[in-house]
This record gives sequence, C-alpha cells and structure tokens, in this order.
Amino acid sequence: MIAMNSNLPPGGSRNLRARALLRSISAVILGLAAIHPATAEDTPRLMTLEVVATDAAPGDGGNGWGGHQCRIVRTRDGVFTAYTTPGKNDMSREWRLAWRREGEWKVVAGGLAGREPVNLLASPDGTLHVIGWPEGRARGWSGKPGANSIAMRGSAIPGLSEGHWPYGSAGIDDRGRLCVLSSEGEKPGAFRWSIRDPESGAWTPGAAALDYRHCYTYVFPDSGGGLALVSTRDVRWESLGYTQPFRQFDYVRNAFGYWRTPDAAGAPLHRLAFGEEKPTRRHPVVSCTAQGDAYLDTKGRMHIVYRRAGASTGGEEEEVRYAVVSPDGAALTDVKVPWSAGIYCRVFQDERGRFYLLGSDGVIFSGGTETVSFKTKTKLKLRWHQVEDAGFGISAPRTGTPRANVIDVVFPSGGGTKWIYGRILLHGG
Repeated sequence: MIAMNSNLPPGGSRNLRARALLRSISAVILGLAAIHPATAEDTPRLMTLEVVATDAAPGDGGNGWGGHQCRIVRTRDGVFTAYTTPGKNDMSREWRLAWRREGEWKVVAGGLAGREPVNLLASPDGTLHVIGWPEGRARGWSGKPGANSIAMRGSAIPGLSEGHWPYGSAGIDDRGRLCVLSSEGEKPGAFRWSIRDPESGAWTPGAAALDYRHCYTYVFPDSGGGLALVSTRDVRWESLGYTQPFRQFDYVRNAFGYWRTPDAAGAPLHRLAFGEEKPTRRHPVVSCTAQGDAYLDTKGRMHIVYRRAGASTGGEEEEVRYAVVSPDGAALTDVKVPWSAGIYCRVFQDERGRFYLLGSDGVIFSGGTETVSFKTKTKLKLRWHQVEDAGFGISAPRTGTPRANVIDVVFPSGGGTKWIYGRILLHGG
C-alpha cells in the first residue's frame, strides 16, 4: 500500500508514481464535484443528539474499548443500540438492548455480556442479534421486535476461542449471513470464526493460522460465501524480536493486514495488503494500527482508516491516514487525514454512493462516489458531549443497516459512563 512501509526511501520512482496516481484521483474527484455541485441540501447536519444511558460500563473493556464492534442498527422497526453496564466484576459485565421510540430510549432486553462490549447486528427481516462472551464463551441472542417488546433467545456459538479476551468481532451481509470471529495465540496466532446460515440458523466454524495474533478485526461476510477481514497485529515486543521501550505497554500494535477468501467454508485466506511501522534506533516507539475503521464499498474496494507513528512520522504524534485497496489488492490511494478530524475516524457511503469520513472531533468530510474528499467539511455541534475512547459506532452496512441519507451514531462520553446517540442527515431536506 502506498507509503505504508516505513522502510521505503524518500523520493524515487515509486513516490513519483504515487504522486501521479493521487493527482489522477484528485482530478476525478474535482470532475465529479463539477458535475454534482454542492448545495445547502448536500451539507450534513446533526438532527438529533440524545442520552441513551448514564450507567454504561467505563474503563478497559468498557463501551469505549475496541472500536471494531457493531454497536447500532437501523431497521424498519426503528433504531437500536447495545451497550454494557457494570456487573459483579469486569469479567461479568451485562449487556442492554435499547430501542428508540417516539423520541425516547427504552431498554427492552439484557443479559450477561462478559468482559468486552457486545456486538449488535440486524438481519434483513428485522431480526436483531446480540453477540457476547459470558463466562468466556461465545453466545448469541436473537429476536424480532413486536409491537412494544422483544424476546431475545440465547444459544451457544460453536468453534470460537474461549476466554475473557476473545477480541470478539462480527459482521453480516445483505442476505443475513452472520459471521462472528475471535482472535487467539501470540506467535503463531489464529482467527476462528463461525458463520450462521440465514435460513437454517446453523453455524459453520472456520479457522485460519497466522504468523502472529491479530486483533480488533473488521468482519465482512458476503452473500457469495466469501469473507473479508481487516485486523491489527497485537503481540509482545519480544515476540517480534524488538526491545520494549521504557514505559511502553507490553504489547505493540505496529502492523495490520487485509485478507479475503472466496469461500469461508473451505478456501484459504489470502492477504491482499499489509502495513507496518518498524522501530529504529532513533524512533523505537512505533504504532501502525487499523483499529480506526474499515469499510467495504459497493465496488468491492476496501477503505482502511489507520494510524501510524515512528520513523515515517519523524517520531511525532500519531497521524491518521486513509487508504483504498482494489478488489485484487492494488493500492489506489493512501493520504493523510487532516488533524481537525480527530484520532478516531469512520468512513461510509450514503444511498447515492457518495463517501463521508466522520472524525471523533465531530468533523465530517464529504466526498464523491470514488473516495472521501477532504476539501469539504462540516463541524457538528455535539454540545458538551465529548466523543471518548474509540470514537463513534455507526449504522454501517456490516451491521445490517442499509445505506441511506442518514447515519445513526453512538459514542461513549462522561468518562465512559454515558452512552450518547446522534442522527446525522447527510443530504436532503
């Protein structure tokens, strides 16, 4: 991927090709803007900002931890979000499912979540799915909303890692094929997943061996039986042969990968892209993590929001970057995200196919139908609510929410004890 490898020399033909590619992409974006000039109705606007809960679970493993989880969905029955509350200890938090009706939030279901935040997804028929790890074992609860309530029935999910740190992930395709994934190991590592058939409800386990453990995984099943994953390497410094810098955490996240398989039931995963930031004597503290976001667009391209720090940034503060990879793994673009966006960013499309990037500082950038543009931005008024930890959860297609002219978001605030909801009108009256 362009400029992802910190060992690339400055200048040279590779950088010339990169600059030429970026100029071509910029020309396309400007051309699209000329064809579809921006109007007042194209300016995103925050329409709703509400407090869902004030008893949310804070801290490590609380609602703000991770960022890769599916946290909010919009169906024909309305908007739903799932969050965790404190339990008897940090390994036994509880989940709550809240439903927005007539401008108010009501908790309609709950259960034992385990340590990590739960995932919330929706099938095309409106059935909701909550995924958690109570007592260190994967479990799913499913139910379809009725007139005023919902009955969620739970069952075990086979084939997944056991323990309190599964780094649980989930995604669903447009026909309701649900995939739940866990990470395990160190050196080597592994992905384990289980895919639920939308017609029979049966689960089919799968696994892939990795050279190292990868976590914070974004999961994209497709209706053809395939699977796409974007995940960050997360291992101890010594596992990579590195010297742990003074006062640094025991684990280093300095690389990420993008994998695909056309058949999650039988074909191997192939890594299509890789980003890494290696430590140097002058810059021993490094990071390169795709924990920011990943989005599979309508043309099969993967959009990755990643952060890096080290020799490539001159040892300065971590920078945010936005990359696009073609279906066959070719790097299409890789650019720096403006500082005004904030450290955690989400990328998505509306129903017209236009792209947006929403930053944790409440700034949203509007683009064309090929990529995000950083020429047009809008500052959203979040009042006194600060977007904390891993940033916004959004109603993206991987949650089971169709693309629309609105995006529903949730985020932790108030030291992690508050769960805040917002609705952003992307375009239109």
